[in-house]
Amino acid sequence: MLTFSRGQKICLAIGAVLAIYLTWPGGATLNYSTCEPKSGLSQLSATLYGRYFWETALTHARELALGLEKQNNDWAKTFNSSKLQPNAGVTEAERLRDRADQIEAQQAWNHLSSMYASSIANVRQCEQLIVARLRLM
Repeated sequence: MLTFSRGQKICLAIGAVLAIYLTWPGGATLNYSTCEPKSGLSQLSATLYGRYFWETALTHARELALGLEKQNNDWAKTFNSSKLQPNAGVTEAERLRDRADQIEAQQAWNHLSSMYASSIANVRQCEQLIVARLRLM
């Protein structure tokens, strides 16, 4: 029979607590481009916790998608409400500068909106893959 000294028992307990802490499923566990665990610790966590890991990942994916959609909608409202209104007293050069600013802002908004749409699509796709994986467990 193995006997451990008090110090060894304390070290084993600290090691066990540390291992659980490091592998416990958290918010940043998935790479949403591939829908796979991000790092070695996340992969170990998926192996150790199985279904619980994927349920947690699904919850985080849903929260992330909702947050991104809300942020995208907020940006859209801000962009649409801040469009420049023409002023009758401005010169032609000022109007052209204002129009150039509007075009640049529209291009920036299109790029930002595209990035959000891509991120949301990746997260939503991960949601579907996680649900499918959970059905098989």
